[in-house]
Amino acid sequence: HLVRTHLGKKDDCYRSVFQEEDEEGVRGVRLSKQIMQIAGDALKGNITTLGPLVLPLSEQLFFLLNALARKALGKRLPLPPPVRGAVAAATAALLRLSPVAYAVGLRPPTSAIPR
Repeated sequence: HLVRTHLGKKDDCYRSVFQEEDEEGVRGVRLSKQIMQIAGDALKGNITTLGPLVLPLSEQLFFLLNALARKALGKRLPLPPPVRGAVAAATAALLRLSPVAYAVGLRPPTSAIPR
């Protein structure tokens, strides 16, 4: 999978890495102070786009439950141990359901009518 995030239309992103000459005519690269924030935003965008393409459905389900728990708790990080345990238990319980387990590839399809 190939993912590209282009942030060049934002002025501060465009100017975060710039090639220019100094007073003595020496060409070099200028990095802005926001380069780490901009690179982090680009990486976050790439991972957000790429995640659903490469992660198994069980991990996506765990991520969804984790995100819902974080939203309910006011984005406190890391999640308290009881909440982490509850999210893991809910994910495990959902994966034990036959349709969910089949959807994520944990169980082979059963034959329709045994003879």
